[in-house]
Amino acid sequence: MHDLELQKLRTSHQKWREDLVVGSKVDVLVKEGRSQNSLWMQGEITAISGDTIHVEFPLSKSDLDGHIDRWSSEVQPFESKTKSDYEWRR
Repeated sequence: MHDLELQKLRTSHQKWREDLVVGSKVDVLVKEGRSQNSLWMQGEITAISGDTIHVEFPLSKSDLDGHIDRWSSEVQPFESKTKSDYEWRR
């Protein structure tokens, strides 16, 4: 089995992933800058093609915007990973 197939199998019980639509907000683990440090960011889905979603990050530079598989463990429900971090920014 390929990594992507295993990832989909591990997350297939998560119905919320099937319900994602354009405009849905999600938390996404992104790698930023030269150091490629990973951090959770709030994003909005702007396009969907099959299982691939395009996510834009309105509070960050547009070079972080990109495509990711809806079944990736790097996509999580909105504010499940970012709520406390983003509260102080408001």
